[in-house]
Amino acid sequence: GRDISVPVTLDDIPVFVREGALIPHGPVMQFIGEKPSDPLTVHYYPSAKVTSFELYEDDGQTRDYEHGEFAITNIRGVAEPGDGVTVKIDGPSGRYKNMPKVRTYSVVVHRMKTAPKSVIINGVKAEPTDFSYDDAAKTLTVTAKPSKGNLEFNIK
Repeated sequence: GRDISVPVTLDDIPVFVREGALIPHGPVMQFIGEKPSDPLTVHYYPSAKVTSFELYEDDGQTRDYEHGEFAITNIRGVAEPGDGVTVKIDGPSGRYKNMPKVRTYSVVVHRMKTAPKSVIINGVKAEPTDFSYDDAAKTLTVTAKPSKGNLEFNIK
């Protein structure tokens, strides 16, 4: 319902992302199966409203998905009062051929005003090697593997 005018150059092209977006990124590959699809990076742009995303995966090579051979992983995020952020990643529902047994997730939280005071992964305070804050980009990156199928990041 409105126009936005943004000056750009060939070297600096803006990308607009809505508040609350959860955007998964896998490793760059030239073809399916070139390398493992691990880790999976999820970019989150915080919102005070709970937002969610269903990550659909199958083997990428056959039509087995027509017979139920696929997995769906639910990912949710919410900005908490006082600059806190929670991101939850459920264990995958379903199975497909060559599905990773355990996946490493990197969650990149954008628009962080300051470095976090604490990062909790599945109820345990994270070690400094488990996360990094980029002051210039205002992003926090947290990396972990799920325990018991689910993964929860609490950032304060």
